[in-house]
Amino acid sequence: MKRRTKVVGIIGKSGVGKSFLVNKFYEIYKNKNMFNIIKSYSTRAPRDIEDFKTHTFVTEDFYNNAKKNNNIISDYRSPKNYNNFATHNLFLNSKINIFTVDVMAFNKLCEMPELYDCMAIVIDIDEETRRKRLEENRQEMFTVEDHLDIRLLNKKCKVLKIINEDDNDTKLVSNLYTMFSTMFEWGLK
Repeated sequence: MKRRTKVVGIIGKSGVGKSFLVNKFYEIYKNKNMFNIIKSYSTRAPRDIEDFKTHTFVTEDFYNNAKKNNNIISDYRSPKNYNNFATHNLFLNSKINIFTVDVMAFNKLCEMPELYDCMAIVIDIDEETRRKRLEENRQEMFTVEDHLDIRLLNKKCKVLKIINEDDNDTKLVSNLYTMFSTMFEWGLK
């Protein structure tokens, strides 16, 4: 029997620190050679240089071709009319794939249990801190983020850990260690 591809979805609203946490995690654990950080595709324009760490920017034609060829496994259409998506070839069967993703797109992976073994790490912070981060990064606050509501997470999805991240470095390191040890144990199964 073929081993299912392991995927850890890092889920949370814009500005809670998903990309920051994944980048810190990768800096610390990149030499373990057991993780694959997924850079999803996006048809939007990059916001800043940091965006290139988390996305590969493509044209609408690239998106339409991937869709036509049935290669898209996780897809989100923004109210701003751009697409964030992932394709099967981004995921490596030999590693634990770490995917910063919204709830609805992650649910699509969870609905393919014959291919993907999925777990979620949900990150949340208070709205005031989130708003402040978005303003500092010159990102707009989404007023409707139903696609990010963790209550919509597919009941089949396993939740590894809910992290209430704040700006405390000690707590961040503790959360990263918990994240790593949980994923390491899970990856051995």
